[in-house]
Amino acid sequence: MKTLNEFIIEELDDNLFWMLDKWFEFNPNQLSEFLTLVAEYNKTKFNVKELELLLNDKLELKNQLQEFVNFVDNDIYPEDNKDYIQKLLDIIKQVTNNKSKRNIYNKSKA
Repeated sequence: MKTLNEFIIEELDDNLFWMLDKWFEFNPNQLSEFLTLVAEYNKTKFNVKELELLLNDKLELKNQLQEFVNFVDNDIYPEDNKDYIQKLLDIIKQVTNNKSKRNIYNKSKA
């Protein structure tokens, strides 16, 4: 039997994957850009400044970064001073840290 904490974490992970699925369903070109970022993070564990440089090659994702992050965060009224690069890095970290079978975004699962 799962603990309440395990159940909540699983539900949050499922919600993350559902949000990613929905976003990429309507933005398929950004999916390959996101997968490339996840794969690169698995190799190098880049930081915010390095992610910002990597985004220069991911124009579709970069152009809709605010919308993407707000959608995945389910943030209807985002803060004015939100650090979108940091939030994207947090999303990438969540994806790479999740080793479940439902995680189709992390190709190099342990």
